[in-house]
Amino acid sequence: MKKFRVSFTYIVFSFLFSLGASFSQNVLASVDGSRSEVLVTMALVDKPLGLALEELSAKTGYKIIIEKDFQSIVISGNFKDVSVEEFIRRALRGKNLSIISDESKKLVIVRLFGNKAGVGNLIVIGNFEDGPGSTLTSDELSDIKKLHKAQSEEFKDWKNNPESIDPYSGATLGELASLHEGQVKEYEAWKANPDSVDPDGGGNLKDISNLQEKQVQDYEAWKNNPESIDPYSEEKLGNLNAMHQQQAEEYESWKKDPEAIDPYSGERLGVLQKLHEQQEKDLAAKWGRK
Repeated sequence: MKKFRVSFTYIVFSFLFSLGASFSQNVLASVDGSRSEVLVTMALVDKPLGLALEELSAKTGYKIIIEKDFQSIVISGNFKDVSVEEFIRRALRGKNLSIISDESKKLVIVRLFGNKAGVGNLIVIGNFEDGPGSTLTSDELSDIKKLHKAQSEEFKDWKNNPESIDPYSGATLGELASLHEGQVKEYEAWKANPDSVDPDGGGNLKDISNLQEKQVQDYEAWKNNPESIDPYSEEKLGNLNAMHQQQAEEYESWKKDPEAIDPYSGERLGVLQKLHEQQEKDLAAKWGRK
């Protein structure tokens, strides 16, 4: 099984590749002990990250897999003699990243830390069939899968540890949980206190509750009064109710009259009923139903 290097960005562990052996004008090689490292020099002005990585891939031969949402991020800056790790971290500064690297296969995978979206949310930059040994074998894919599993377990451990540090606030998770619990208790106490002041209306909760109760009572009284005026038709509710009842009675009478005319087909209801019954018999005979 291949060995991977692990480094951390905020509380996020990022697995990064050292770039190897393919250079162009803006890609410089340096040697650090027994390990060679590719350093990239690029000057970018308002360039989408996807295009910048395509250029990087073309110059180095690296294959880069990133979240689809990353490719449209616009970046600017002078990147002088920086590693691929540093380039990615600077380009996506402020984001919780999970970066998997394999220098022997010249492969970099960049994802949002904790993102469980499937491969359909990823795009591939670079050709996976462009040289001997450049494609991933099933064993290597298995290694990456195991690495993802390890990341997931580490994230769960971090999330369940009250001493873990939240990268945005700098507070521990235990402190944030206590703060949230305190806020919930304060809100419940505020809501239960009739003298609490509503921040939008300015009145206290008791007055607002009484007002709402009065509005409900007024509506019920209006609805039950036949002399109340409907605001849309400007007719009395009693007259509207009587009209609705008469319409319902007329419809029931029309529906039961075989001589009544269907307004859509122009045919009598009795004829339509017989036609429907015949269709049912034909279907029953066709499908062997009784």
